Amino acid sequence: MFYALDASTCSWVHASKSTRDGNYMCDCPDRHPVCLKLPSGRENVEYRTPHFSHLPKSNTECRGGGESAEHKAAKHRLREMKGQYSFVVERCPECKDEVWETCSDGTVGIEVRSADGRWWYDCVYKADDYEIALEVFHTHATTQEKIDATRRSGMQLAEFHADEVNDMVPGAKLTNLQTVTRVCGEWCEDRRRMRLEKQRAEAARREEIVRRQREDAEKKRCEEARRMEEERLQREEAKRIQDEKWRIENAQSARIDKQWYKDAQDEKDRLEERREIAGKWQELKRHTEAERAKIISDSRAKRGDRAQILARWADLKAWRGAERAKLLQAWRAIQ
Repeated sequence: MFYALDASTCSWVHASKSTRDGNYMCDCPDRHPVCLKLPSGRENVEYRTPHFSHLPKSNTECRGGGESAEHKAAKHRLREMKGQYSFVVERCPECKDEVWETCSDGTVGIEVRSADGRWWYDCVYKADDYEIALEVFHTHATTQEKIDATRRSGMQLAEFHADEVNDMVPGAKLTNLQTVTRVCGEWCEDRRRMRLEKQRAEAARREEIVRRQREDAEKKRCEEARRMEEERLQREEAKRIQDEKWRIENAQSARIDKQWYKDAQDEKDRLEERREIAGKWQELKRHTEAERAKIISDSRAKRGDRAQILARWADLKAWRGAERAKLLQAWRAIQ
């Protein structure tokens, strides 16, 4: 380690600015004693730069204060280079005027506790009438609660990156991560008010544009919904008309099929009747021919007198005429 606490002065010292006869302690909470190691210049010596180390054969376990070497080195560098760096404390957002702090008149202390005992600060710069807490940001930034509490107590606060602090040279301008933004004068206040009014007017204009866009979008949505509803109703009406058309066509087709079946059945019945009449006509012809042949045979054989033969012949002729008339009437009825 390159820094240790000098027990005689209660201040932190660098190894290059210390002597062997001092009483030094490490920076862990237990404050273990350490000794100064100076290089001898020999090539076979393991170390070649001044530093502090724990006493030989000590069984103590140094907890290291819970911080990294970069963070620790940055704190001591802020104290050692007091007055050789500067940073912005306040900045006006209107005129861009800045208040710079050089830390040249007061003192810088390390690991300083707040007045209420609630917070620890990496460094504190104390001038005659004000104090500035100097925080180092390596892995964890300062919480907003700590920043607000510090400023409410009347103390200013600045925060720097550890790498920037460790790499700074005399005359460096550090970047304050917690610069206060504050209007510096009446002209800037008027300008700020005008800018805010302009911003509010611009915001109102944008809100009006957004509102109109939303209304247009809602109108388009309603029109689209109405158009879709009309299309749905049109599709349903077209479907209903098509279904009715199909129903009528199916009914007509059923009636046509039924009429066709009836006509076919009637035609079949007429054909059967025609066949029956034709059969009866043939039967009438055969019976007539048979009776005629029998009468002729009896006449030739003289089985009866002439009057009987003529009477039989007249009866046959009358019967044949009557039966023929019946068949012709039945035939005309089925045409």
